[in-house]
Amino acid sequence: AVNYDYTNYYHDEFSGRSLDAAFSVHTHHFSLKTNFKDSRLFHNTQLGWWTEYRQYESGGRTNTVDTDELTQALFFYSEKGFNRLKLNTALRLEHKKVMPSIEKLDLRIGRIRGRQFLNFAASFRAGYIFTESFDMGLTFFRAFRAPGIEELFSDGPHLAAYAFETGNADLDPEKSIGLELSSAFSSDRFSLSAAAYYNYIDGYLFAQN
Repeated sequence: AVNYDYTNYYHDEFSGRSLDAAFSVHTHHFSLKTNFKDSRLFHNTQLGWWTEYRQYESGGRTNTVDTDELTQALFFYSEKGFNRLKLNTALRLEHKKVMPSIEKLDLRIGRIRGRQFLNFAASFRAGYIFTESFDMGLTFFRAFRAPGIEELFSDGPHLAAYAFETGNADLDPEKSIGLELSSAFSSDRFSLSAAAYYNYIDGYLFAQN
């Protein structure tokens, strides 16, 4: 399956007759996915490629540098069954490249320059069907998120949000690992599901005053 989307987003923010902020974002999104559901060798397996290209521009009283962002990812998903045991595996390799139109030193947000991030996400689940009504599963996953243009290079007032937004050009990706134990029971009269999970995030990215 092949999919392509294009988004052209633009808006102005005024205070009286004064243009406080303007934002323009052009986004190209393309994905290619192949399903090997009927293949003997790769039964219930999906392979794919995903890419997104963003062109970000701002104006008004903001000083955010115009920046392009290219993200590409390869992903893999597979399901295997061995009688009552069910295995699910997923893997995603991602590369993000952030390309500001100029490089400079900003006293508030640091040295503005091109950044690249390469990392992976993965998950593995083992589920066991005890009876037709009851099953349990254990999932382990690793995830990451690279900082975006706004988190890295935002610089200036955003009066509509009553904020002065300041990025951090030196941000690293946030990384997380997690474990989840889930169970489900169903009958003709009712169904019940429960889960316990643990999630640890290193370098969580968030806005703060």
